[in-house]
Amino acid sequence: AGVERHNTNIRVEECQFDGINNDNRNAVSVIDGDDVIINANTFVNCTRPNMPGAIDIEPDANAFAIIKNITITRNVFQNIGGNGGVIGVVLPLGQGILKIPAGNILIENNTIGISADNIKAVMGIFLYQMQVVNSETHSNDITISKNTIRYTYRPFRFYGVRGVIVSD
Repeated sequence: AGVERHNTNIRVEECQFDGINNDNRNAVSVIDGDDVIINANTFVNCTRPNMPGAIDIEPDANAFAIIKNITITRNVFQNIGGNGGVIGVVLPLGQGILKIPAGNILIENNTIGISADNIKAVMGIFLYQMQVVNSETHSNDITISKNTIRYTYRPFRFYGVRGVIVSD
């Protein structure tokens, strides 16, 4: 109590995450992190219907939580369930409340959904921050580039974020 602790320099690379029967929460949760790389992993059979997707970036509602410098690249997702995105960033506090604004997130070169019969998720990539955005809102600085998203209800859903680039 009263002491801040943060996760830094985290690497999750070239791993296989198999939830076997889609009866789990998710594969990777980032509750607090600076310089997090999730790269070249395979995610299959993860996440029951009432949970987030395979990768869930979701800090607790603490002003001191750090979510920055996160890279999600070259991952493959098959048969992923959940009620959010296969990759989700859910920030319960607005940028103006956080001691360090969340940002510098790269989601690139991922493949979500290989065929119509092996994807269950509602959304491919879900970005949500609990705030009303205006010209004074600090940028989330999120880049989504070169991803392949197939067979989801929605490839993207964004709410309450500012400074998102989607390309290729």
